Amino acid sequence: MKLWDFQKYRDLTAVITDAGQCYYYRDLDRMQQEFFSNIRQGSLICIFAENDMASLIAYLACLLHGVVSVILPAAGDPVLNGSVLQEYEPDYIWLSSRRYEQSSDRFTRYGDIVHLWDYVLLERGIQDRRKLHPDLVLLLPTSGSTGSPRLVRLSVQNIRQNTVSICSYMKITSVDRAVTSLPLSYTYGLSLVNTLLYAGGSILLTGKSVVRHSFWRDLEQYGVTIFSGVPYSYECMKKMNVKIAGLEKLRMLTQAGGKLTEELQGYWGMCAFDAGKQF
Repeated sequence: MKLWDFQKYRDLTAVITDAGQCYYYRDLDRMQQEFFSNIRQGSLICIFAENDMASLIAYLACLLHGVVSVILPAAGDPVLNGSVLQEYEPDYIWLSSRRYEQSSDRFTRYGDIVHLWDYVLLERGIQDRRKLHPDLVLLLPTSGSTGSPRLVRLSVQNIRQNTVSICSYMKITSVDRAVTSLPLSYTYGLSLVNTLLYAGGSILLTGKSVVRHSFWRDLEQYGVTIFSGVPYSYECMKKMNVKIAGLEKLRMLTQAGGKLTEELQGYWGMCAFDAGKQF
């Protein structure tokens, strides 16, 4: 049961980077197969994720081919990330070449086997062929982690049901485009990827923060229709006096990751109402 059908939408735009690079669904299909050719089905891989193509492709390949991925923020707490590696002993590690060069002493039990898209794939020296639950595809840290290496377990069925439900409720279609305003290592950030690619829509892939004016220029330039944020995002946007009415293609703003204050609910609710957008 695959979540995405890249061949169905092969000639549609799937990803645009903030540097203006365009990738079609057929490109995603080719790249995810190239990545998967270097790893074993049924293995466990840790992805030190950044909001870039290499991290995205690795996630897509794992979910499509039955490889269990642990997704951690590349710039996250090194102590917590280290404890996850020690506890779970993944068969592979995927991280940017830059970060590997800066901290190669942390991965002494691993050897690099592939360099691809400015990333490096590391393989653990001892392969114990552990048994993983057949339904397991994804392990994610909780947003409120207190330093524990415990992870949330997800199956393809979990992710698919959540994705279909969101697409139906939000009426996401192939004409929609979302922006990665949240990290790929965060459940809410991954949800954007899952839903837009399921519906044949597209993603503006960026690591820029909402506090940068260029982030908002990109939203207008690339015709983003859906923006998703957490309470802190909307606090920053209010302080920056972001005018959503000026974002012509934007049709919907969504929020999760905590409760908005009544003040922010009222403010953004009125801004959306006045601009003719959904909030």
